[in-house]
Amino acid sequence: MIGMFPQPYEDEMLYSTMARYHIKSGNNSYKRTLIDLLGSNSKVATPDLPSNLNSINEHTISNLNPDYLITNHTLYPYYNPFIASASGEKVREYMSGNENHNVHMLSGITASGVKNTQFFRFCIKCYENDCHKFGEPYWRRVHQLPHVFICPIHSEPLKQSNVPFTHQPKKQKYYALSEINIGYAKDINISPNHWHYYDFLSRQSARLLWNESDIPTLGLARLRSFYQNRLNEKGFITLFSTIRFNKLLPNFISIFEENFLRNINCLIFKNSEDTWLHKILRKPRGSSHPLRHLLLLYFLGENVDAYGQMNTKNLKNEPFGSSPFPCLNQAAEHYHEDVVDDYNVTKCYETGKPVGTFTCSCGFVYSRRGPDKDYQDRFRIGRIKSFGDVWNKKLSHLHQQNLTITQIAKELGVDRGTIKKYLLKLEDACQQNQENLMEPSMDSEEYYKKRWMDHLATNSKLSRTELRKQLPSVYTWLYRHDKQWLFNNLPPKMKRGSNNQKRVDWTRRDEELSVLIDKEAELIKTKEGKLQRVTISRIGKQLGASSLLEKNLNHLPLCRDKLQNITESIEEFQMRRLKTNALELRNLSIEVSEWRLIRESGLKIPLASSLQEAILKEVRE
Repeated sequence: MIGMFPQPYEDEMLYSTMARYHIKSGNNSYKRTLIDLLGSNSKVATPDLPSNLNSINEHTISNLNPDYLITNHTLYPYYNPFIASASGEKVREYMSGNENHNVHMLSGITASGVKNTQFFRFCIKCYENDCHKFGEPYWRRVHQLPHVFICPIHSEPLKQSNVPFTHQPKKQKYYALSEINIGYAKDINISPNHWHYYDFLSRQSARLLWNESDIPTLGLARLRSFYQNRLNEKGFITLFSTIRFNKLLPNFISIFEENFLRNINCLIFKNSEDTWLHKILRKPRGSSHPLRHLLLLYFLGENVDAYGQMNTKNLKNEPFGSSPFPCLNQAAEHYHEDVVDDYNVTKCYETGKPVGTFTCSCGFVYSRRGPDKDYQDRFRIGRIKSFGDVWNKKLSHLHQQNLTITQIAKELGVDRGTIKKYLLKLEDACQQNQENLMEPSMDSEEYYKKRWMDHLATNSKLSRTELRKQLPSVYTWLYRHDKQWLFNNLPPKMKRGSNNQKRVDWTRRDEELSVLIDKEAELIKTKEGKLQRVTISRIGKQLGASSLLEKNLNHLPLCRDKLQNITESIEEFQMRRLKTNALELRNLSIEVSEWRLIRESGLKIPLASSLQEAILKEVRE
């Protein structure tokens, strides 16, 4: 058991604590440190989401249980609210356990498209304060969060060290902040136009990490409902809960500067149909990076505190409230009781406002224009669409008692004109019943043919489909029993007109896209971190135009020529990667040897002659 494992400082990364242990232990190798703390020399130093945390508790007497370490000394709390609940529990389980699992893949970080932190960062004021308070500096978690370039404690730009956060040359080495020469740290320059964006990301990322807002495990479905509720308040949701992306995307883009979104790998275009914003707002199928959730919060004028105040009951788009609704039929025994579950919402074509139609089991159907503003609106009728059998029977009963029209109207809650109208209908119905005794039987062929011919006579301008939809039962009976007669008594088929209108301006699209291809290719080559090959698929994915570039290049001659000139073959990419890795090794004062270049560049032996020559050239320099 290790008795000298240091107590982690406030917000210190566990990686930093282990680096301090290595120094104080006097171990000659980092493998010895790994054996001391993790029980194996085959583990690697992982800064953000380390695993094997049970081993630290087992091999030291510090009583640092895995749950405490995960919550207070890893980046797990930053990602957890935006991971599917089941996956979040598995990530925590795998971080605690001793088995090897790819927690980055499970958490969705790998597939997010957002760059992870490339080099460790620190705040010079935090550095000085920690030296004064504790006698040594340490790596703080909040400074290593993706695209956090401003210290949320001191509101000053961070400094970037030369210690790799990912893709470390020595994967088992722990770099302590106290060991680096901060004089060689780079200043992180932030454009004044982007300061407020990065300041928001810094402060809100910190609140996520520190869980200052008591953020629960949200769940992807609840998150989507929360966003839709806020978008509905801003007019980006239709009556039927469909998101108006054609309106949302331009508004979202107008809030942020293009270069800012490009710098944080969150660039979208207003005509795109499959962006990270679509992924968050549509039916959740996977996790999205926290950074992108924060951008959506900024657009909505919210912050992470809103997550802690989420109320499930208020997340639905219900302009009339929740069912059941009261029956407003004064003739029914359940008048004013909440018994109506059958309702639907449509849109008023004049005002665009929702219209609710409520159907009770007693046959009473009423509607009103919404949304409801207070509880009393639930008892308001805009229009009665059907009174139903219960109301009609009560009308007949009151009429037989020789009550006046005024008395009947008061009893049934309608005006005198309505009573007169429906009394006439009752008389007509009685007369019709007598006439029906003279009509053909409803089971006879004559009955159905007569109804169909009457239908044709009164709807001579309708098409075959429209006629069938208006009288489906009669059409079906005739189709089954005398199809030939039915087809002989249908109007001629209507000819469909052709639409030759040109839908896409390919020339304009070709010109606009070709300019973006040049820029994107240059960005791919100059991005920091893991090098990427310039390919059609990667350019298409970054521009949100994969389908266009892979399936429609015959319509885009400018784009086709550009892609032929700027995309890299495998050998060209290997050559560029070779030269870049050689330069990085020199910057880190590491010997540039042949075997190291081959390993760092991921090259397979035997090598092409051109690559072999390039390696020898780099080794000699």
